Amino acid sequence: LGHDVFILSMPFYGINYDEKVAGVDRHWRMSKWAATGEFVMRYFCEPPILTVNYAVERLGVKEIFFAGLSGGGWTTHIIAAMDPRIRASFAVAGSVPWSLRDNQRDVGDYEQICGRVPKDIMPQKAKE
Repeated sequence: LGHDVFILSMPFYGINYDEKVAGVDRHWRMSKWAATGEFVMRYFCEPPILTVNYAVERLGVKEIFFAGLSGGGWTTHIIAAMDPRIRASFAVAGSVPWSLRDNQRDVGDYEQICGRVPKDIMPQKAKE
């Protein structure tokens, strides 16, 4: 049909699943890596960027569109903001922006705050 489709999995999910770190808080475990100086966003950003590089350089793809579900929707927008080769991004059930969160307990996954204290980026109404 004239389309190349690449499917990626988030860290610790799908083909990246590791039963040693399985559980609800798997992305929060990245905070320990960040504390040692590791740039944990690379685990979310590098695979899609490398995929785009491959599509452009090896396959000659001219137009790139991204779509993602849930955390993939979040990643879709982050990558599209970083890489001008991506013409459009479509998040399906992506993350809720901080400005729309009304519950201080709703901090999302670690990569959404990456090194920032949730209370420091929560809207004022949520802090009260």
